[in-house]
Amino acid sequence: MCGELRALEKTRKLGLWCDGFIPDESVLIDPAPHICGKVWIMGCSKIEAEWDFILYLTGTVHGDIDLTAQSPEEMSYDKIDWTVLLPPDDQTGWFKVDLEGCKLTVVPSAAYESEEDVLKRLGYNQQWLDFGIITMEDALGQYTELFTSGYPNEEHYRCAAFNQCIENKTVLTDQEIENIFKLTDNGPDKCNLHVNRLMALLDQNLCTDDQLARLAEYKEFHEDPLQKRFKRELLIHKIKKQGLADDVLDEIKTTTDSIIHEYLLNHHDLNREHLLWLKDHGLNKAVRNRSKQMLNSRKYQV
Repeated sequence: MCGELRALEKTRKLGLWCDGFIPDESVLIDPAPHICGKVWIMGCSKIEAEWDFILYLTGTVHGDIDLTAQSPEEMSYDKIDWTVLLPPDDQTGWFKVDLEGCKLTVVPSAAYESEEDVLKRLGYNQQWLDFGIITMEDALGQYTELFTSGYPNEEHYRCAAFNQCIENKTVLTDQEIENIFKLTDNGPDKCNLHVNRLMALLDQNLCTDDQLARLAEYKEFHEDPLQKRFKRELLIHKIKKQGLADDVLDEIKTTTDSIIHEYLLNHHDLNREHLLWLKDHGLNKAVRNRSKQMLNSRKYQV
């Protein structure tokens, strides 16, 4: 453990090393079994400082132990084989040091030989980095969380990384949209999130009319589950551009998407005639009831 501290750049400069762990609490029957306590840290400005530590016992290190698979009868502090839990000397990444909070997080199962191993386990490849979807720092953080959350589902991390990236966008270039189609999933979970990413693309309402026209060239948008969502986006764009013109209204009246009717209720060109039609033909009860209420308001009285 002192060797791992010396290997970390931010602790190596401070000459940190640990002089003993004092466990206070053991939580062994848990999705993320762990031990908490105090650890004596030496070598920095806080000489003989007492830090907090948490040691996660989740998963396997050498492949011959899985603490989460043991029964309560088999699981006890005395039965833990500490030599099995320690990673090989050629692996790193299993120590997380919080200098400000004076806390040491030890996750032996999160040890890795190379950053490429981290990307592979999470289902990423170099394109995710090249396209700016995720940084290596983000991936390393997700990798640690994978072993400390108690819910090791790699696909959830890929989904979260993509959604966070696209939610931070205000516009998308044509190249960025093309890159989305190039992204692949390469994780042990075997989950292909291609359709999920395309759905997130539509949900952010970032595409221009020209970009939507180009998306129509991809077969995915003419098949379930994207087809209905894509038609909605096209129609909403048409309403924004043309208003409630007769041909647009005809398309609204033939849609089977109740979201379009809800959108119509909030349109600035909505009139009494539209409400009368929605009162009788709205695609869900909420739309029909709201139309009735609006018809009774002074704004839409004859």
